[in-house]
Amino acid sequence: MKKLHNVTVSVALIAGACAWNAFAESLSSTLDYAGVKAVVNYDETKVQPYRLEDPLVFADGTKVENAADWPRRRREILEVFAKEMYGKEPPQPETLNIKVEDEKISCAGFAIRKRFRMGFRKDESGPAIDWILYRPRHVKGPVPV
Repeated sequence: MKKLHNVTVSVALIAGACAWNAFAESLSSTLDYAGVKAVVNYDETKVQPYRLEDPLVFADGTKVENAADWPRRRREILEVFAKEMYGKEPPQPETLNIKVEDEKISCAGFAIRKRFRMGFRKDESGPAIDWILYRPRHVKGPVPV
């Protein structure tokens, strides 16, 4: 009886592995994210060959010779990251306005919910960030947020 149980478990594991492989293969095609088609790949053998840049070679091909050269090469690398990955940091805002939009008791009476709007211009035009803060209602003194 015990042997039959082991065989059943083995068959179930094999069936599960086959199902997982079929699932993974279906993922390696095209996925749809909110109307945007994205091709995904979970198989490293399908990755095209590539070569990473040498971090100790300037963009013009000269080598970093000593520690004094490194700050200039570091700036080049950071510029590539800003351009290709993260984007440029926005300029310092002219001002920072934080206004309480509303405040009310929440979470079955255990918390106070405060809604803020943070703007970056004196005339309150342009971009703004809305954020919500929940803090305990019955606690005296400061609390972490």
